[in-house]
Amino acid sequence: MSPKIGSVAVPLRRFLDKTSLPKVVRLVSIDQNGCEQTVIDLILLYKHYTVTRTEADLDGRNIVIPTDYKGWFSLVTERGQIKAVCYPTVQKLVNSQVTTFLTLTDIVAYKQNHARRLDGTKQHFVKTRVTGGQTLRLVAVYKDVNEAKNKRMSWPNNRSSETTTHYAECLTDNNQAVYIKLSTSGEFYAVDTATPRDEVRRVYQLEKLLRTFPLPVRVCVIDGNKQQGSMVLEACRTDEVIFACTVDSPPRLLELDVTSLRLLVAPPHKRYSTEEILGSERVLEAFKMCQNRSEEWVSEMKLTGQVLRYVKKPTNGGMIDPEYRRVRDSIEEQIYCEINS
Repeated sequence: MSPKIGSVAVPLRRFLDKTSLPKVVRLVSIDQNGCEQTVIDLILLYKHYTVTRTEADLDGRNIVIPTDYKGWFSLVTERGQIKAVCYPTVQKLVNSQVTTFLTLTDIVAYKQNHARRLDGTKQHFVKTRVTGGQTLRLVAVYKDVNEAKNKRMSWPNNRSSETTTHYAECLTDNNQAVYIKLSTSGEFYAVDTATPRDEVRRVYQLEKLLRTFPLPVRVCVIDGNKQQGSMVLEACRTDEVIFACTVDSPPRLLELDVTSLRLLVAPPHKRYSTEEILGSERVLEAFKMCQNRSEEWVSEMKLTGQVLRYVKKPTNGGMIDPEYRRVRDSIEEQIYCEINS
């Protein structure tokens, strides 16, 4: 039986008000007899922040989706039919008056080139690749008039088909102009169209989806995965959370809900000395994992109360990378093993 709780264990909210992160602590709960029970023996509380996210039901599993989630969604019928239209060619996008589109596949494009060849001649356009996952804004459609005039084309890869002589000028996410043959095939989805009535046939990122359609709404993620299940977006809320990592092997990333979590923060057990924790390879590994994953973690879809299932295994037999051995010196003043109430 653990001893009765003393003044060293404090509520999570009070702990955050009194100190700054990161810190290595122990999370405890109080049983019906008022005794302290360890929930997590050692945990690195890395970052405290507020996030707005949407609660969803995915086949009976509760998940949360941050507003900053980078993925794309389509509305789905009750029978599971995806409402967003998948266009197989750029020509189909043009015909449907799509003004901005998402490409799930890598596609070949051309960009203007101002450099000259070794022989002094100028190559007006060079081949480039637009990677899948980008959005493109369709600006105009051009015909390659030089292709019809002579064999020295301004556009590479002469072909006789009518559509191969026409190109869509598009602007990439970084505002670079690229030119794509109308015959180019792939998996394309409309983000914006010239006709407002096409709202249900488009794909959306979460923030715009919530502004366009009232909750609850059934959707699915559009990412090229044909087996993607649908989910029901149910409610949007703002949470105060802590991004943390367990100090064990393997380390596990998790998110603590400050508002609803009824846990207390206590100093690590007496069997750990301050020097042992500050010099621990496991603490350094947890710090490294948090440092590497904190930015993307904030915008990831995750299970409610999720402990991250994906844990990258060390590539050097469990040893911490040499450069992270020096982390101890820079964080020794930040990570501590004693909490003053």
